[in-house]
Amino acid sequence: MQHIDQLGIFWLADHPDDTLSGRLIFDPADRAVRLTLIGAFSASSAEDSKLRILGWVGTDQITIENAYHAGRSARSPGLEESYYRANQMFKGHHLEDAELHFASTRFVLADLSSWIGAKGSKFDRVTDDRGKTTYKIDYALPESSEASFSRGRVSIVFGATFENEATGDVAIKQSVAVRIDYGAQQPIRTIRKDVSRIQSLVILCTGASTILDSFVVSRPEIKDRMLDGSESTHSKLIEVLAAPINYISTEERKPQPVHRMLLTYGELGGTPAVARWIDESKAFERPLEYFVSIRLAKQMYAQNRFLNATFAAEAFHRITVGGSRSADSDFRRILDECVRAVPQHHREWLERELVHNDEPTLRQRLVALVKEADSCIRPIIGNSKRRARWAFTCSQVRNEVTHIGSRVDKIDGEDLFFLAESVYDVVRICLLLVAGAPVEVLERKAASYATTWYKDRLWERVEKLREMLMAGA
Repeated sequence: MQHIDQLGIFWLADHPDDTLSGRLIFDPADRAVRLTLIGAFSASSAEDSKLRILGWVGTDQITIENAYHAGRSARSPGLEESYYRANQMFKGHHLEDAELHFASTRFVLADLSSWIGAKGSKFDRVTDDRGKTTYKIDYALPESSEASFSRGRVSIVFGATFENEATGDVAIKQSVAVRIDYGAQQPIRTIRKDVSRIQSLVILCTGASTILDSFVVSRPEIKDRMLDGSESTHSKLIEVLAAPINYISTEERKPQPVHRMLLTYGELGGTPAVARWIDESKAFERPLEYFVSIRLAKQMYAQNRFLNATFAAEAFHRITVGGSRSADSDFRRILDECVRAVPQHHREWLERELVHNDEPTLRQRLVALVKEADSCIRPIIGNSKRRARWAFTCSQVRNEVTHIGSRVDKIDGEDLFFLAESVYDVVRICLLLVAGAPVEVLERKAASYATTWYKDRLWERVEKLREMLMAGA
């Protein structure tokens, strides 16, 4: 994702004649769009928010969306500066619709290439009888693949650039991107959620944070311009610039090796699995956001990490399975009988206290999730006896941390780290099963060292914590 630090002219979308000069800064690591203007918009006040600011930076059209006023200052007598901040901007077009809709998006994630793993090159070295060595490189662009989901089609597309240096060095650089073409134009907020869902899927499969490196949108009525100013037949690509969480520069990145991934793109099921995930994951969107924050966040307190994992597990189970331990009709009948058995003036209070009593506890939900993951998580959690001990420990530790119980000081950061990691792995398996991941592949990969590396340390802490919790029961 590019860094921008340029001078330009800017105006409010509904006041095109009130233009100001200023400096636009977008730094992916800074997590904000920053605009400094010389002077102040006559139609704007310090309380304004959700402003749309248009501008020119060099030859690029800029649209800053949902900007808010961040203050003013006077550096010298008579010269005032105004400051605006935003989380998102568009480069390449002045967007003036009340709500922004687009028909297509194309985006690149940092680990996408290694996750997909398609290679188009073949290298041969041949030495003849006289000792002369010939090198041959054949390159064929991998074929794109696509699949349908409820609102359109998702594709994995490839590209390549060729470089022939004057020194004789030759390089072929292959790129891979995800493209979504919608049946009907979608709001930008919906498109961003679709991108985020696929990013979450890559994180679940690779086990590592992945960064959104490039994100463009388009629609048929916005055309590119030729050098002579005439309109092209091709849709214009409009770049979406929004600071990602935990941005890491290209130079500092450490790609996740394939042997450390739980599932590659091919093992997951390819593009059809990605399409299915876009539809299915919408139901548990909020728990998924909490869940992947464990991998996305650059830093997180151990308590927050553990609470995020248990909250996501509980919410995911509630959404996908339900919130009752018994049939609704049975619980309602028993509740009505209990309420009728007490004096009239106590009935309202009793019903209010008992109406949610049929919801499974966190311990019961964790046990159910382990049963769902079944053999795919057995290398870590173990048999039914161990499953019960693990679920009890996680639920009781969650209660101690949430309510700052009397024993919370006996629970250290490493305890919470390994418990959170185990909850993450259980829910991750359940999520990937929703995407259609083959059980036999998950069983095989879940037994690898890359997945079970912390198993012994986890159970040391489970037994220690369980003993402490039982002693104080």
